[in-house]
Amino acid sequence: MKMLEILKIYIESNRKYIIIFALVLLQIQVYLHITRSDVIYEQQTQFLRSERSSSCPPEKHWTNLRKKWIVVTSISHPTEQVIKLSRLPEFQLVVVADQKTPKDWTLENAIILSTEKQLQLGYNILQHIPWNAYTRKMIGYLFAIQHGAEIIYDTDDDNVPNILTDFDKYFAFGNTTRGFIAQSDVGEFGYIKNPYVHFGQRSVWPRGYPVELVGSATNNNYTVCRYTTPVIQQGLVNGDPDVDAIFRLTRKKMYKNIDIQFDGYAPQVVYPKGILAPFNSQNTLFHYDSFWALMLPVSVAFRVTDIWRGYWAQPLLWKIGKNLAFTATNTTQVRNAHNYLKDFAEENKIFLEAGSLVKFLAEWKCSSTDLYNCMVSLTEDMVTNKFWDEQEVSLVKAWILDLNCVGYTPPVIVKESKAGSSLCVNDFQTYSIFNGITSNSDNNNNATSINEKYELRKFCNFGFDVNTTVPKNIYPETLLVITFNFPHYEHIWLLELIYRPYFPNILYCGDGKTFKTREDLEISFVHANVTDGWSWYECALRAIDMNYGIRQNYIFLSDDVVFEFWKTEEYDKDEIWGYKIEDQLLDVALLNQSALVPQDFAWEWNRGDLGRVGCLKALTRIANESAQNELLAQFVKNRGEFGLPGTLMKVGMSDIFQLPRIKEDIFYEAGRIVRESEILLEMAVPLITTGISSPEKYVTMPGIWIWNEQRSDPFAHFKKVQNGVIFHPIKFSSIVGNQKLRKEYCDFYIKYLL
Repeated sequence: MKMLEILKIYIESNRKYIIIFALVLLQIQVYLHITRSDVIYEQQTQFLRSERSSSCPPEKHWTNLRKKWIVVTSISHPTEQVIKLSRLPEFQLVVVADQKTPKDWTLENAIILSTEKQLQLGYNILQHIPWNAYTRKMIGYLFAIQHGAEIIYDTDDDNVPNILTDFDKYFAFGNTTRGFIAQSDVGEFGYIKNPYVHFGQRSVWPRGYPVELVGSATNNNYTVCRYTTPVIQQGLVNGDPDVDAIFRLTRKKMYKNIDIQFDGYAPQVVYPKGILAPFNSQNTLFHYDSFWALMLPVSVAFRVTDIWRGYWAQPLLWKIGKNLAFTATNTTQVRNAHNYLKDFAEENKIFLEAGSLVKFLAEWKCSSTDLYNCMVSLTEDMVTNKFWDEQEVSLVKAWILDLNCVGYTPPVIVKESKAGSSLCVNDFQTYSIFNGITSNSDNNNNATSINEKYELRKFCNFGFDVNTTVPKNIYPETLLVITFNFPHYEHIWLLELIYRPYFPNILYCGDGKTFKTREDLEISFVHANVTDGWSWYECALRAIDMNYGIRQNYIFLSDDVVFEFWKTEEYDKDEIWGYKIEDQLLDVALLNQSALVPQDFAWEWNRGDLGRVGCLKALTRIANESAQNELLAQFVKNRGEFGLPGTLMKVGMSDIFQLPRIKEDIFYEAGRIVRESEILLEMAVPLITTGISSPEKYVTMPGIWIWNEQRSDPFAHFKKVQNGVIFHPIKFSSIVGNQKLRKEYCDFYIKYLL
């Protein structure tokens, strides 16, 4: 009894220390339990990487291995869209059936994974995926990976590319590609962007975009360069695209389908680390290094699963140094019947939680150096934050096990980079302002409208009795690049009125440091180093860097060229066009050949650094690099066959020329060396183009260049040229400020545009 009393007194007097000791023991126990769990899971994932588990299914179920696969799920007989998908060149279609899928489903060139076949596959995820669920698509992903997939095109049975033969032109398949890198939107929500804005639809938002941010300020400035090909590429869809139920319920028209048209020529835009965007499973290309990201969560609704997957994947993409991109439309959606109110109920989680989810993901970190560990960690953290349920943890572990079983090699985590770090693969980059255009009658945000001809009449003081018979052709497959030797951007409004009705795709190019134009003109502009006035041909390189979706040609012209484009209809668009190239041959290896220089080119700088010296430098470098560069080798070979071997070349006025899209790569390779050699325009452009089109196929555009005192009365000289197409120069500052010149300009040119 005495001992008990002593013990009681001791405990009372040392209660604080005993409690602290007990808490320390508890902390040690918890730490050991967590550490042991992490070690066990690390051992499991290391084991999975080293050898196949006994729980793995048979290695192959189909003998024909393919590199490119299409995965869809369907409960209908083959739709028109699925039939077209089965005919996509070089792709193998696999269709994942469900309990409602017709038992007699069959289609040539397609693999059907029936419900019975799915059970035979033996995948570990089978025990986690319910029947009659979109998430059964995961079975198709694993089947494709198991049978050699390096590319998986993820889409639906009501979705198909418009032109099957051009499918590879809409997505990037090589190691690198050209295009835009997005910049954060202004304000506190710079970690999320609405991708539809880039493609010309500012008042439309995709399913998954936080609705509380609709209408936020956007940033249409971009970095332009070559970057590593994005491993996930979301293609946009015209017609009835993937918008949410709020949009459908508030924008629908009775007895009329939603018909939204995006800018089909907008360059691809990649989202760097730190910028999130919603993407879906309806027109999306996955490269091998992103196959781990194909897991679809099962604890959220059908209308949520692919969106939550897309958000979950993006911070993990940044861990492996990879990115998401959005590409222009290549598909028209003919949507299966939907109950919009039911969709609204299913999307409720998106409406309520998307904003907090993207904020959480933008701040999320993983200290592990193993991708699979980070996948589990993020899944668990999203459970903790109630973005989905506990069963997703079991699913992701089964998914990882299956990825190993089918032979998938995951990418490695790379050294952490800061948000905003450059993705460019070389030292070169420039910047651009881009505004997507759309032909949508309900949402026409072009810089011009049906009033442009009225504005031109007003500018010229023409009545409605002035009309023309000029064909009203439109050139949607042409990118018109208007360049500025000097920053006279105040006249862009007039260029818009002249060209935009005929050329939907216009790019302005010049010195971006001083770029400024009217705020109501939603135009696109790219910066080039042309402040010296003699090197605007760099704009051709920058336009190619942007990687527009045009399929036919580029036309490059100075802002002071009068271009009667309607006279070029019969020109061969697969060859170079330009002003006449002089006949005389110049050998730039010679020190002084003034007697051989054409009269119009007897300038001192032709023999200086910007002429002979630069040309010799460029031709020498091209010859040296051609041994390792197939395009330059072809360029050197062409020059020899076209009568310009070695250091021989020709010159010519070059304020306008046309470049076929099919020949842009050889132009770019030679052009970058010419630009780096700092060569005068009138020597640089002929040096490049005479190595692309032969003299017999080169299209000479008739016209006139005037000089010195001739420029005081330009139209007196222009009128002397029969059937002229190009006239140079005419300065807008003179036309706008001089009533006589304005009237002559309007009578000579503008009246043919009305």
